Amino acid sequence: MIIVESTKFMPRSTRLLYIPVLHIILLPFYVYANKINRQRDEKAVVFPITNYFYKMVKITFIPSLLTHIIGFIDYFLLPSGDKPFYWKLLNFISFCSLFAFHINNTVFHVLIMMMTLVKFLVYFFPSTEKCSLSVQSFFHKNLKLVYLTLTIKDLIIRYSIGDRNAHKRLYRISYITYYGFNVLLLISALLYIPILINIRKHSYLPSFQEHHPQRYIFWQTIVVFIFKSITILSVIFHAYYSIDSLIIRLEDETAIEMITIPLIIEMSYLGCNKRNMTILFTSFKLKHFLKVIFGLESSTVEPQTLANASMNVTT
Repeated sequence: MIIVESTKFMPRSTRLLYIPVLHIILLPFYVYANKINRQRDEKAVVFPITNYFYKMVKITFIPSLLTHIIGFIDYFLLPSGDKPFYWKLLNFISFCSLFAFHINNTVFHVLIMMMTLVKFLVYFFPSTEKCSLSVQSFFHKNLKLVYLTLTIKDLIIRYSIGDRNAHKRLYRISYITYYGFNVLLLISALLYIPILINIRKHSYLPSFQEHHPQRYIFWQTIVVFIFKSITILSVIFHAYYSIDSLIIRLEDETAIEMITIPLIIEMSYLGCNKRNMTILFTSFKLKHFLKVIFGLESSTVEPQTLANASMNVTT
């Protein structure tokens, strides 16, 4: 998939500046909720993947913030024309960050699809549990190989040389691959419908209540599903007119995904831990809050017990 240049990223996403602001506001609460729910989350089958999401959001926060600051200064404050060498270097670093975010978000989509499929198979076909979980474990252990494959693929497409027709063919292959993933993502969201119907019918049974903690994955999938449903319609509209119009639309979507994926992860997790947040704000203590975030105090705190109790309440 193509990547927008760092100098183009800011003007195309200026109308969405509130998203990184929300990301900054929610991040401390997201980290807090993860820490106090650590013991509970570790018991979930999907913990290795959800823990990866948690690490991804934390690691990409500073590069994302710096990229937005550089883009803002470059577009709104610096004069057009030649710029100092050091600023060109910063722009190059910013571009590399955008490329890394794009690869990261692609992996996020793949993981969401895989977890949904594993959940569906294990839920309705228990005999596939061992095989499904083995595949999930293998995939998680080889994430570096997935990153490397996606990086090489995107670099080949972006820096392909030769005649224009060959270049366009590579772009078309990229679009087909990218939106093939999107279609699979939409299908994976639909797979949750029969699961939720079955759980609601039997929600009074303790054996079915244990599936409730995985609402986190469900809401992530649904939010991404809604976003993709809207953007795919837009892409089809642009593709009808010309390939160049399609390229511009896909660049816009790539830029938007770079700033929305972390927010989707944060909001879906916090939404599944509303009881924790209610307790936090009811008896908020800044000193305790900061100690938990920075690991200076045990994460096994009082809201943990209440959170566990809340997870047994049906939706």
